[in-house]
Amino acid sequence: MSSPVDIANDALQKLAVNEIASFDDNNEAARFFKQRYEDLRDTVLQMHPWNFAQRRTSLALLATTPEYEFEYEHQLPTDPYCLKVEEVEDNVEYRIEGRKLLGHNETVNILYTARITDENDFPFLFREVLATYLAAQAAWKLTGSVSLRDSLMTELDALLAEARVRDSQEGTPRKRSRGNWINGRYQTLRTGDIRVTAD
Repeated sequence: MSSPVDIANDALQKLAVNEIASFDDNNEAARFFKQRYEDLRDTVLQMHPWNFAQRRTSLALLATTPEYEFEYEHQLPTDPYCLKVEEVEDNVEYRIEGRKLLGHNETVNILYTARITDENDFPFLFREVLATYLAAQAAWKLTGSVSLRDSLMTELDALLAEARVRDSQEGTPRKRSRGNWINGRYQTLRTGDIRVTAD
């Protein structure tokens, strides 16, 4: 069995900081992870189209319509929650605005990255990426070391590169638009004061 605290402790090991028993412990590390863990987990889920987090669905057509440009509005999934639309069937024109997908088709099928909250569903490599990212985000607050933070970000880049290779071996490669696929240091995710780029 795995838990958020287990993964946080993996991060603390990378920082050479004492482990915690709970996010309710009375120390700086526990307070940091209690506040940030879920948001940082979701950020890592969005860094790469992890195979384990991909879901397919047909979107519900809403009764409301956009004011202009598009004809229809569709509700993005909430169960499991859609963190990022990876692909729209037939490459139809669309735009995400809030929790809606706007487009010209009444029927829309999507492939999306879901919010996965059960740590027991995390593959080992995802868990390692998450622990590394948690450590990088906590490094300055818990250790005051910029060089350690930078070293962890370099490690994160290498792990994400490995993730791309592993996931690509689990199916026929797709052609994805540049806007929907992280394929270089051209798309960035930013959390706090640390910039993350994924190759």
